[in-house]
Amino acid sequence: MKICLLTHTYPRFPNDTTAPFVESTAEKLQKHGVEVTVLTPDTPKFARTTADHTVNLQTYRYFFPRRFQLLGYSNTLVNDCELKRYVYLLAPFMFLSAIFHLFRLHRKHGFDVIHAQWLLPNGFIGAVLCKVYELPLVITMQGTPRSSKEKFTLEYLWRRIFPTVPRSLLALQPTVLSYLCVSDIQFVSHSRKFPTPDRPIKTALRQNLTNLLFYAILLKI
Repeated sequence: MKICLLTHTYPRFPNDTTAPFVESTAEKLQKHGVEVTVLTPDTPKFARTTADHTVNLQTYRYFFPRRFQLLGYSNTLVNDCELKRYVYLLAPFMFLSAIFHLFRLHRKHGFDVIHAQWLLPNGFIGAVLCKVYELPLVITMQGTPRSSKEKFTLEYLWRRIFPTVPRSLLALQPTVLSYLCVSDIQFVSHSRKFPTPDRPIKTALRQNLTNLLFYAILLKI
């Protein structure tokens, strides 16, 4: 199986504390025999070498000069609530560049699944490719929206943007590990039913992030 993991945050150098759980997911999948390609935006502090990872790690440039590539990597929000002003200028360039590079990588590798970390920006980026090539799209949402503005944005995107992806390839019923998340994402499912794993499976999922992706694929998420 070939998977492309889309993210906008990833450890920029060995022992970096930025989103280690994303790297852990990718590396464990690779260890289990899955061919993993990680696509993440470039950043001035990105300094990885082929010797410090096993996945196919790809970055993309979206603005020049390089020092102005400021999106992602915990640089986008002010106090995790409001977007910084430069986001509105840089975001269109990042979206276009990411979509271009994703299409190019798919033509080269022929992915079986697109796994997007977070609904924005990666869920939208992945949805564009999945609509064209009719690929399964897995979206992992880390946490839940905390403000009414965030919830409105997520619901708008789900109802207006994601219907363009064939429904057979996109989740209608998400799986959550906590009932605290259910009320925040009920708009995702028309049936309002949220299958939740029992305690032994839940424990296993939390102990091994790799299984979370496989569990999602089995549920056709």
